[in-house]
This record gives sequence, structure tokens and C-alpha cells, in this order.
Amino acid sequence: MLPLQTVQLGLSDALVGFIASLLVGTVATYLATEVLLGEGSLGHSFVTALIASAVWVGATYLISGYVGVSGYVVALGPLLGLLAYIVVIDLRYSGSIVTATGVSILTWVIDFALLYALAALGFQAFEIVGVPPGI
Repeated sequence: MLPLQTVQLGLSDALVGFIASLLVGTVATYLATEVLLGEGSLGHSFVTALIASAVWVGATYLISGYVGVSGYVVALGPLLGLLAYIVVIDLRYSGSIVTATGVSILTWVIDFALLYALAALGFQAFEIVGVPPGI
């Protein structure tokens, strides 16, 4: 019975972390699109964060994990993931690829600020779902 409780606790921790990360990513995407495009919508930002996280994981895993490349080529996975993230932003919102790049950068800056504020309040740092790390 004890190992089952430990597994459930780990799963619930992972679920809470995923939900919190997704919410922060959604808010950051919302703020960035509202500031740069005037098109802020929490629902649209939530779906964008979900799609972007799936695209990011898919691109980085496909290149860096599944293909099994090594050396300098391993950086190709995150690079393609970042480009795919910008394309998702471009497809989901109006504007050009340049605007999508600006939204992506502003989203990352807002995520950093939100994570810093949460850490200052005593919350443990976590990655943001729906936004590439370290743009």
C-alpha cells in the first residue's frame, strides 16, 4: 500500500507542476499577444500553449532523441523546436513571421519575470509548458 501512495503523490506532483506551468505559459502568451497584436484571448493562448508544447517536444525529441544524433548536430533539435514554436505562433495569430518572433521573445521574457516572481514568493521553480526554454 505504501509504494502505491508514493506513486500517486509523484503523479499528483507532476500533474500540479504541469498545470501550473501551462497556466504561466498561457498567461505569458496572452500578455505578449495582447501587447504586440492586440489579440489577447486566454482560451486561444491556452490552446496555443498546448500546441506549442507538443510541437516543441516533438521536434526536439525527433531530432535529438529518436534520430540519435550526436556532437554539434544535437543542437539541431532545440533549434528546430524553436523555429517550429515560432511557426505555431505565426499560424495561430495574425501578423508576419517577424511579429511571431517578437511575440515569442516577449512571451519568454514574461515567463522569466513570472517565474522569478513565483520563486521570490517561495514557490519552487519549474519549466513553463508551451514556451521553449532559453530562447
